[in-house]
Amino acid sequence: MLDDWRRHDLPEIVAGLAGRPGHERCRTLIAEILRHGFGAAYAALDHEVRMPEVRGRADTLFGATVFEFKRDLRRELPDAEARLPDYLAARESRTGRRYIGIATDGATFIAYERRDGELVEIGRHKTDPNQPDALLAWLEPALSDRDDLAPEPLVVARELGRESLTFRRASNALGALWAALRAHPDVKLI
Repeated sequence: MLDDWRRHDLPEIVAGLAGRPGHERCRTLIAEILRHGFGAAYAALDHEVRMPEVRGRADTLFGATVFEFKRDLRRELPDAEARLPDYLAARESRTGRRYIGIATDGATFIAYERRDGELVEIGRHKTDPNQPDALLAWLEPALSDRDDLAPEPLVVARELGRESLTFRRASNALGALWAALRAHPDVKLI
């Protein structure tokens, strides 16, 4: 069934996203990807989540990911980047878990995390209707806490390689640790 969905529906969904379909249609198409491509139960997707502590609503929450949908990121990126730090901080404070924020208009996906209270971009993806599986591959590290990955070179490169969101998050965290500890006598290199 998943293969049928990937072969028949995913190309149509990705083509729709590539055309910047608008806020509501983008949310609907991403929900379809989350449900069918990642097996998300309908109840696991929270839409228009009120966050009274920051006077706003997260467009969609799934796992440890906050989605912010825009009509056109080329014009609305400053608004997305203004909202996401508060949404991420509120979720992280409430759950004690680190979150990723993804701003998208369907054509472009930009992933962020909070570092030292600041929003930091950790990856981008441009939607290509000719490569619908590429969107799933890019989203997967942001959406899953899987421990069942096959130990095959292509899987490892896709999930953990230099261009993956997982690698960029880990690299950013290690960079922050090193910056904080580089002068400490126990870790200082001679």
